[in-house]
Amino acid sequence: MVEAANMQLFKERRLALFRDQVVVRRGEAVVKSPRMDARYDKDGQLTHLEMRGGVDMREGDRRATGQNADYDALQKTLVLTGDPKLYDRGDVLSGDRIDMALESKEVRVEKAKGRLHPEAHKEER
Repeated sequence: MVEAANMQLFKERRLALFRDQVVVRRGEAVVKSPRMDARYDKDGQLTHLEMRGGVDMREGDRRATGQNADYDALQKTLVLTGDPKLYDRGDVLSGDRIDMALESKEVRVEKAKGRLHPEAHKEER
């Protein structure tokens, strides 16, 4: 489900533009951003989201922030750039880019800096 103050749909380009107070909810995940562009395939299935201008994603104990985020719906991956940060059960990670595989919860961070608490995640193994 998507909420936004303004929305424009360009059917021939398979593009929807959401502006101002954009909130996306899917299961436990909630993503907020001032701007989001959604791309669809010919069958109307979401393929890609681009969020710009500040992104805040929360899912359970996890929170991720950055200036920009790109979501690949087919691969179910989220890439954060622009001072990205990931907070998870006491862990704090930052870097130039954070790639998150949403289904497996795997994370890759370029030029990583942070504080990790592996004992907080032992039940996830």
